[in-house]
Amino acid sequence: MTLPEKIAVIIPARNEEKTMAPLILYIRQKLPEAIICIIVNNSTDNTYRESKNALEKSGAKPENYRLITIDQPGKANAVKEGLRLVEADYYVLLDADGQHNARDIFMAIEHAKVQNTDMMIGSRFLYRGYEYNAGGMRIKFNKTINRLVNRLFGVQLTDVLSGYRVLSNRFVSTLEIRSSNFELEMELLFHALKNKYRIDEIPIEISERTDKKTAKLMLFTDGLKILIFTFVNYYRLKHATAKK
Repeated sequence: MTLPEKIAVIIPARNEEKTMAPLILYIRQKLPEAIICIIVNNSTDNTYRESKNALEKSGAKPENYRLITIDQPGKANAVKEGLRLVEADYYVLLDADGQHNARDIFMAIEHAKVQNTDMMIGSRFLYRGYEYNAGGMRIKFNKTINRLVNRLFGVQLTDVLSGYRVLSNRFVSTLEIRSSNFELEMELLFHALKNKYRIDEIPIEISERTDKKTAKLMLFTDGLKILIFTFVNYYRLKHATAKK
């Protein structure tokens, strides 16, 4: 497989000391040319130390990675900082909780290259023979948001809240992240729709969390923010379209 000249893997990580080492070692083994950018975000455990140890164990040179800590809470703040740190042809966004399978990176980037895709979404609901199990209410919320977005914006997507993304350089070069936390995935979607960037989905397999207590998304509070964010951006996009 021929990969782009430069790939950056952006991993926001908060209190994920148990999952960082296997994730880093796998990426380094399969994508040794990629730059791994880890943003340890307001952690209270040994996420930073475990990440650094894994990078050293993998033989990564300083030019092969960025490892920083930030005090600002929120996933979007961490991703924003990661995108600022490195220039690449494609940016892969992965969650650090061990659910995302790094082996899907190959398929996602290849598809993005062939189809000239600006934002590739890894869908948890397209993988055949696999049923994504994150709890009944979370599944219902995800599917409700999907139906809402498809109806409001006239798209046909299956997993708009998936954190597994591949973004083109063109996409990132025009992106200015304003959200702070789990609204990030919706902001990326609205950025693509506003600029008429190509969006595609591919099936991905999700591993179950080993420690469900560390799940970060709070269904009620974060879910309400996502709903409000969706409607606000719908009216903004509608207003911007009407002015043209």
